[in-house]
Amino acid sequence: MFRDLKVRGVLIFIVVLAAAYK
Repeated sequence: MFRDLKVRGVLIFIVVLAAAYK
C-alpha cells in the first residue's frame, strides 16, 4: 500500500515538473 502510494506520488511529481518546464 505504502509502496504504491509512494510510486504514484513520484509519478505525479514528475508529471508536474514536466508540465512546469513546458
